[in-house]
Amino acid sequence: MNKRDIISGTFFLILACLVLIHVLALGLGKPAHPQAGFFPFWAGFFLIVFCLALISANITGKKDKLKTSCLRGEINRQKILFVVLALIIYAFLFPLLGYIPATFALLLFLFIIEKTKLWSAVVISLLIVAFSYILFRYLLKTPLPRTMGIL
Repeated sequence: MNKRDIISGTFFLILACLVLIHVLALGLGKPAHPQAGFFPFWAGFFLIVFCLALISANITGKKDKLKTSCLRGEINRQKILFVVLALIIYAFLFPLLGYIPATFALLLFLFIIEKTKLWSAVVISLLIVAFSYILFRYLLKTPLPRTMGIL
């Protein structure tokens, strides 16, 4: 049992509950027409879920034994640099090329530097771009940069 995790989880659980109480007065709205409290409500809700998971995992002792590579000191600085550069390039290409090609290129690059098989990277990138495009464009009705004058 890690007392620090329990203390920090309890602190953020209380904070998230206070946020939810105050946000409800702002109004939530609907996903297509959110009001001022929509995003903070869901952020607080998920913070509560994660805090409860953290606290319960520490109390029951069912915490994962796996450690991340950062904790073992195996930080790949070159990969971090590539990801940061890819995000900067994406920020410039996004308005020029549009959502679909820029996002597909970013995802494909990220999968490739993670040493995913090429065909798998292409398929997964296409599926993510298609799903996210449908989500933003049609379900959330969010305008996206046009893909080279079309869509």
